[in-house]
Amino acid sequence: MPNVSLYYPNSKFGCWLGYKLDIFEYPFVSMSNFIYNNVRNIYLPELLSLNIRDYSLYPNGLDYTFDFVKGFNLILGGNGMGKTTFVSLIKYALIGNYKKQYEYSRTYKENKIEKRERNSDDFFRNRMDPTIATDGPPSVTLKFKVNGTHFTITRSLIDISIQTLFIDGVKIEGQEILESKYEAVKNSVKNEDGQAKLSMLLPFLYENSFQHAAGISFDDLIFFVNYILFFGEDHKTVLWEEDVQRQLFNTFFNSPELNTARQDAEREAKYFDSRSRHKSEDKRAIRKVLDRIEQKEQKGNSTPGDLIKLKEKIEYFTAKAKEVHEVRKRNSSKISILENDKNTYAQMLDELESTRNKLINTLSFSEYKHQHRLYDSFLKNIQTNHVCPLCNNQNEELYVRAVENQDRCWVCDSELINDSEMNADAKAELQRLNDEYTAQTRALTSAQNDIKVLEAENRSLDNQFKKLDVDKRQSLSEVRELEYENSKNENPTELQPFYDEIEKLTAEQDDFAEKRDERRNEANRIAQLIEDTVLANVQNFSNQFSLYAQKFLGVPCNLTYERLDDDVLKKFYPMINGTVRKTDLELSESQRFFIDHSFRMSILTHFYTTPTFYIVETPDSSLDLSYEKNAADVFSSFLEKPYSLILTSNLNNSSFVNYILSNENRDHEIVPLFEIAKKSVIQQSNDTLSQLYNKIKNG
Repeated sequence: MPNVSLYYPNSKFGCWLGYKLDIFEYPFVSMSNFIYNNVRNIYLPELLSLNIRDYSLYPNGLDYTFDFVKGFNLILGGNGMGKTTFVSLIKYALIGNYKKQYEYSRTYKENKIEKRERNSDDFFRNRMDPTIATDGPPSVTLKFKVNGTHFTITRSLIDISIQTLFIDGVKIEGQEILESKYEAVKNSVKNEDGQAKLSMLLPFLYENSFQHAAGISFDDLIFFVNYILFFGEDHKTVLWEEDVQRQLFNTFFNSPELNTARQDAEREAKYFDSRSRHKSEDKRAIRKVLDRIEQKEQKGNSTPGDLIKLKEKIEYFTAKAKEVHEVRKRNSSKISILENDKNTYAQMLDELESTRNKLINTLSFSEYKHQHRLYDSFLKNIQTNHVCPLCNNQNEELYVRAVENQDRCWVCDSELINDSEMNADAKAELQRLNDEYTAQTRALTSAQNDIKVLEAENRSLDNQFKKLDVDKRQSLSEVRELEYENSKNENPTELQPFYDEIEKLTAEQDDFAEKRDERRNEANRIAQLIEDTVLANVQNFSNQFSLYAQKFLGVPCNLTYERLDDDVLKKFYPMINGTVRKTDLELSESQRFFIDHSFRMSILTHFYTTPTFYIVETPDSSLDLSYEKNAADVFSSFLEKPYSLILTSNLNNSSFVNYILSNENRDHEIVPLFEIAKKSVIQQSNDTLSQLYNKIKNG
């Protein structure tokens, strides 16, 4: 077997470790050859303390320090007191102002650059109160550790930049630079001198130090913080997001080199797709001008413009045919899943009918004494063969009547006379079996009907594909005729430069589209390899999920790892009480939030190495009274391993906070925003609010 690394000649990563392997020449190689023995050891930050200095949003806390505990960290305050700002300060201190890791982007000169998506630089400035006197400019300092390495980082809240950095107590000397300028410098690095300049900057030194300690890149940290470790007030769920799942599990279940190659391929695919679409837009702009000119000329002979229009028609037919093919492919995948479901339903029906018939036979000897002596034989014949026992003809209506109501005669519908009392448990079990049999029959019928609809749609798609193919062939024939006619024309039109430019743009568009597909296929093939490792961990991961989700919903919950509907690759779906929930809209608001919490906490539990944190804003906002204790129990279960669970809560009459704080087995600390933040006039004069705060604080 060859050396196992990856090589992309057009990639910014070059050739790792000095040797080359094109993994896709060896499709038989299993995933185990590309990952470490099991899953990567990933070390996420463990928060120690947060200091906020001279930030006038908190006028009574101009030098406020909060020490995080491994347990409940409750940020308590009224509306507008800065709960979201407080957790945003934690995020900002840790990862800067970034809300998305880098991707490739196109500039106006069509250069490829790396670009991270950033939040507004005005967020913290806009929340300051200019009427409050301070000793200096506001800043935030976060102390945390990663795999035993201690970090102390101070960032400005005026200028988005790192002011100081200490690692294991040693000050790191580096140049302070605005985050926005740092990103520009990174994108401009082209040579060794640029690398040397970059290596002197504080953000670069911080990111590289973190990566060395954590075993993941700083961009991976940006992803984890924004999509896993932080459940914001927008209550955005990630469980149903294919891109999030793909990034998440490709990072966890992967070697760094292989994961870097996948990320690079995905980013380049997006970049080439953007370039291809821009070329198409440029063509349309020129085409509009040409159409107006050609309409004025009104010549009878064909022009190069006619040839271009024909080629655009061919391009349309090709794209449409590809679209039809993709829809048919998705339909075929759905049919395959439905066929499996249908077989499962049929097998369950056989098992249910066998169990039900045994129970009926057991009960029939003592239950029914006054009917005809052959009644039981007739009934069994109906149930087994679906035929009338008198005329021997098929009769589904008789069969349904005979099995749905065992207490009434299948001939006259009279109530049967019982000489002995039927066993209550057996009767209830029989009713349950009948109900389940009916439900499974409906599910089987639904699956069969869905299959028929999809098969009919596929037949229609096949006809569309054939017509598109015929139209494309006809247009190709017309193109050849026009090309021959134009080749004989010795006097080129004055519009020829426009036609030449469209031809050039078409060639460039096709080239970028081809490169996009190549890179996308590479990314998909790497992700396909990773599926093997994910499958090996599905049960363990699902068990973690069940622990949390069932505590909240009170019904069986698990995760299934499948390829459904339009999925390119397999992904996790929640299965609630036996039903797969394909979208978050199939659950109520509070259900989908806590299902998403369960998913995120399962990730952190499954890959636990050292304590980290999980931030949830207003988790009780969607709960009714009956679910508040369940929600508190979910979070309490999560803390079986040491974590810093950071929750924000309004001052209200919800019992959720009381359930949290009443757990004597869990440490807790309160961030007293009610004391350090500025209150509105209404809040200052509201005695009930003060009493509620004091009750919670002293409870």
